[in-house]
Amino acid sequence: MRSSWDLTELTNVPQGFRIFIRLLPMEVGDKKLLVLHLKGFLVDCYHQYSRTDPCPNRRPHGQCNYFYVYKRPGADKFLKFCFKNFVVGVWSAAQEHNVMALSDFTFGPLKKKLAFIWTNAQCTDTGLTYPGKKKPLVRKELSKLWSGEHGVTWGKDVFGPSNTILIDDDPAKIEKNPPNTAILLKTYRVTDPEDDHLEKLQKYLGLLADAKDVQKYMETNPFELEEENSVKDPPSEAFKRDDSQALDLLIAKALSLKIIDESSSKSVMLLLNEAFRGSPHSESQLKGYALLLLQKYNEIIQLSDTSLALAESTVNSDSSSQDFERSQRQSEDDVLKVWWWELTARAKYYLGRLEEAHELLQKSKTVSRNCQIDSIIDVLNKDFPLSMSRIRDLLHQKVAGNEAFQAGKYTEAKEHYTAALACIGDSLPFFAVCFYNRAAAFQALRHVTDAIADCSQAIILEPMYTEAISKRAILYEKVRDYAQCCLDLQRLRTFLENQKLQVRIGQSTPGRLNRTEDLRQVQAWLAKAKAEMRKDYPLDYYMILGLEHRCTSADIKKAYKKAALKHHPDKVGQFISKGEGGVHVRRWKEISNEVQREADGLFKSIGQAYAVLSDPQERSDYDRKEDSRKLRANFGIYEIYRNAQEAPGRDGWKSSRG
Repeated sequence: MRSSWDLTELTNVPQGFRIFIRLLPMEVGDKKLLVLHLKGFLVDCYHQYSRTDPCPNRRPHGQCNYFYVYKRPGADKFLKFCFKNFVVGVWSAAQEHNVMALSDFTFGPLKKKLAFIWTNAQCTDTGLTYPGKKKPLVRKELSKLWSGEHGVTWGKDVFGPSNTILIDDDPAKIEKNPPNTAILLKTYRVTDPEDDHLEKLQKYLGLLADAKDVQKYMETNPFELEEENSVKDPPSEAFKRDDSQALDLLIAKALSLKIIDESSSKSVMLLLNEAFRGSPHSESQLKGYALLLLQKYNEIIQLSDTSLALAESTVNSDSSSQDFERSQRQSEDDVLKVWWWELTARAKYYLGRLEEAHELLQKSKTVSRNCQIDSIIDVLNKDFPLSMSRIRDLLHQKVAGNEAFQAGKYTEAKEHYTAALACIGDSLPFFAVCFYNRAAAFQALRHVTDAIADCSQAIILEPMYTEAISKRAILYEKVRDYAQCCLDLQRLRTFLENQKLQVRIGQSTPGRLNRTEDLRQVQAWLAKAKAEMRKDYPLDYYMILGLEHRCTSADIKKAYKKAALKHHPDKVGQFISKGEGGVHVRRWKEISNEVQREADGLFKSIGQAYAVLSDPQERSDYDRKEDSRKLRANFGIYEIYRNAQEAPGRDGWKSSRG
């Protein structure tokens, strides 16, 4: 009989997924799960045929395969502490033969106490590589351990976010895990003989071992290392070096999210480092660009305001400087302003605030004439192209459409909104507004199906677009699709409930709308829609095809062909295709899938309408039921009026409007 401490290979798993775990359940007690990394955390490795010796004055602790291995200072003491206080496992992104050899060397006799050894086969492959390297970019998803994947049945329902700690030196590998479940430690290099990070980490892990909830403790007491620049480096050089490493990591994260492509990331980083060489504001400038890569647009605006205010105060404090120094400082200040204006213009463009973006680009153009910063703007335009002419075209069509709509020229308004949607760009909130406005024009023209489709597009681009959700609910109600109407109203109710809760706990301001009254109205509307849905009325097929009841068979056939061609799931992606190469690459793919799904439902309703109205017998039966429904509806209104007239003490039924 095997001991429960034996580390055994599972053979009944798919090829290429060999894993090593304990066969029998472990007595974990109150111990938490500690998942350790190897290379870069516990050891540093260099190939034995490397051209340069990283540390000629220090002999390696051993050799694994073709690699010289150096243990991190304090590693043996640290591991004894870990096995005493935690359930310990290993998860490395390296290949199996290297991981097993390195585990033998690193843990020695303690290896038999490991709960599991996972390799790159258990990592999630993103299909990407690190900037400028062929090394695959993978992720370690703790959910695989918690759910009992790959044979780790002892972990299922035993470990979770509250009692698991993952340690790694690469933020890209741990980013998809729940917050406060991982510790990011500085990569160990043998060239750093003063490394004492394991000692500091051990003290922190001792506190985590006693904590009831790992996540809650780490949230209020995050692990921090006091980093100091080397005294050998001038501040500016160390500053630029750290910025380069930070940007490299942020770009790797952006790559893992498939926001940018690898071919441009390295060249952009080098160009930015060169452009900001010696700049006292380089940290925030590089951070701003990284935030743009990660689509953190509101954070960019906040950082821009802070950076520009700080720069302005610095310039004002140098009033006693010589004229030449003031002139030089003013030139640097202009470069800083242009950079932030260009960066913030793009952030506001992607947020749908095109007027503000255009104003910032105009300011940038005016100032940039006096300073040499074309290279900086070129860097931004490489991955985030934006021009004033594009913004002017979009705003012109939208404004013209709004003016035509206000004048009652709905066809003209529709054409202007369509022209705006045909422009190249990926400002999702702006296009959502254009779809919503065009839906209003279609509604005024009694093209209900077209209006529903445009509302759906607007909601897909902006999921919390409450006006579009409300309008689509109204349109579904018009065609008597009460099931879809109820879904939209439930969505609207949930949004209003969340808004009300945020106001209550102080995370949001009340605003101009009375959310309590809005919520009450939506709940009443939802109750009415559910009551109508229970009556099981058929859809209004005439309205779906945009026809009158007295239409001919030829009219029905013509309307069906037009609607089917326009709303076929394979045809609705024309707008989506123009944005697939933009900034929101991954989002465009999600949008495309959602548009296809919405179009499929609408297309089925169109086909159902044609199937009924094109058949003389079915149309006759449908018309007879429609007449009966209208008669009952009219009779119901008459009953309400008669009861109001006969009620004692009442002079008659009065409108609530007075």
